[in-house]
Amino acid sequence: GEAEELGFRLVLTFDLAVTPSEAFSKFWENDYYARVLEEKCNNEDVTFEPWVSDNPKTRKVNTRHPLAKDISMPGISFSIPTAKIQRVFFDVCEMAFCIVEESRFEKIPYARALAVETVWLFQRKGSSIFGRVYYRCVFDCTVLSVPKWIQSYC
Repeated sequence: GEAEELGFRLVLTFDLAVTPSEAFSKFWENDYYARVLEEKCNNEDVTFEPWVSDNPKTRKVNTRHPLAKDISMPGISFSIPTAKIQRVFFDVCEMAFCIVEESRFEKIPYARALAVETVWLFQRKGSSIFGRVYYRCVFDCTVLSVPKWIQSYC
């Protein structure tokens, strides 16, 4: 499909027995997403700003993203400061809403060379919604030349 042509990989599909407005309110409008990052994804120091009512609605999320959860060495951090920008779009191309997130790492060499984009699509399905999650890595080869075979692992 079109998402795969743009380099996105489908990582999850699911049904939610809630309306689109209930889904956004429960999972995105408040701190639920930040708590999932902490409790399920082992992120540390998660902070988020309120949604700004621009068009699209936008918010910033900051976290320390873990690199390795089974490795530890005294005095060495295995997490990377990560800045996320989330944008929400409502009623777009048959979608009830979609969230587009760009994650950028900070305070590591060549941090500007990589961004991770995640897209959550929520489509109406009767009185519930059907969700899909895609992601892709975006390499800026003007900052760092990354061979295609390495990029294919992302």
